[in-house]
Amino acid sequence: MPERNAGNKRFRRESAEKVTQYLNENHYDLPVLLDESGELAKQFAIQTIPTTIVINSQQQIIFRKAGEMTRAELEGIVAGNL
Repeated sequence: MPERNAGNKRFRRESAEKVTQYLNENHYDLPVLLDESGELAKQFAIQTIPTTIVINSQQQIIFRKAGEMTRAELEGIVAGNL
């Protein structure tokens, strides 16, 4: 995952095709939830893209961050919660 400093963007909806194209072009291999109705964004109070939410096996939110994350940050969160 390349480091990026593009800043936060207001929530907007993208087509599945556009998201898939972006993931492929940037060599990302990760699950992405497309919230086409915007219902989950409302439920989780998401106002910026990207927003990272890590949920454990007990379905508890253990980490939340609005804005860019580095690979090291994400790996540290995941490794610390295995």
